[in-house]
Amino acid sequence: MHTRQWVGTYSSKGNGDYRGELTLALQAITTSLKHFAFSSEMALVRLDGLYGDAAVIAQIIGAGVFFVTRGKGYHLLTHPQIQAVLALPPRERMTRMNTGEIVELFDGGWLSLGMGLPVVRVVVARHLAPSPDRQVKVGKRVGEWVYELFLTNVEWHAFFLKDIVDLYYGRGAFEGVLADEDKEQDPDRWYSYTECGQELWQVVSQWAWNLRLTLGHQMQEKPMRQMEWTLPRGLLVRLQANETTYPVYGPWQIARGGPRGKFPNRSFPLQDDGTLRCPAGATLRLHYRYQVNDTTQGATFSPRHFFRHTMKCFYKKIGI
Repeated sequence: MHTRQWVGTYSSKGNGDYRGELTLALQAITTSLKHFAFSSEMALVRLDGLYGDAAVIAQIIGAGVFFVTRGKGYHLLTHPQIQAVLALPPRERMTRMNTGEIVELFDGGWLSLGMGLPVVRVVVARHLAPSPDRQVKVGKRVGEWVYELFLTNVEWHAFFLKDIVDLYYGRGAFEGVLADEDKEQDPDRWYSYTECGQELWQVVSQWAWNLRLTLGHQMQEKPMRQMEWTLPRGLLVRLQANETTYPVYGPWQIARGGPRGKFPNRSFPLQDDGTLRCPAGATLRLHYRYQVNDTTQGATFSPRHFFRHTMKCFYKKIGI
């Protein structure tokens, strides 16, 4: 997305064949990756809510790429796992740039979308609903909240909740590219009375756009702008090896309190192998770790990603 170049364009009669166009788009993406000797796992495909159903997601996963899309099956909000997550405090909060709304984010964990269908990671976002006389255009109103669902197959250690939502709303900045292209080339003009002729004009127009970008970059002799999400793994290991000081955390301490109406946190003793034992005898394993502040880390535990009881424990830093 940082090159501002087009990979492909597709058009069909009426509202189009979104499944067929998705097949062509995934083929173009994987072909482009192979051309530059990149693995398919390096691609992150962002799709609108039109593609947020189980059949389409299975098609995307079959192409071997990562994806982020808005879910349109709000029946997932009634799933016991999601209900248990929503009963807990939000994992993260973010402020929308255009409206200033405070959005609460919840990690719903991994869920299967149906029998024989792939497992996806569910992210739930909610914000306070507007006044009752105002219609909610995006999301589902439940009581005083408006809920939105986002689906992905990206692991939690690769992108945090806010990253996933930002990636969806950021949309690869393609609106700016569309505006520049419309202004400088006016590709919306009709040059043919046939569908294939007009599509040929679109392909030629976008090819010319990519060529202008390439030639302009060569004339300016400036380095290509790149988006670096994190340091390369090898460099990160070297930096860690060169560090002479590092935080040291003390033994685990059980947080006070617990979910309302549930067993208190002290009912879940810490085992020697780092797991927790619930009153029913099940083993709770580490599910998620996060930084609370400069001196404290938190962790949540659950049995195989099913949030029957989420337990919070803390490391305390005892030296730097």
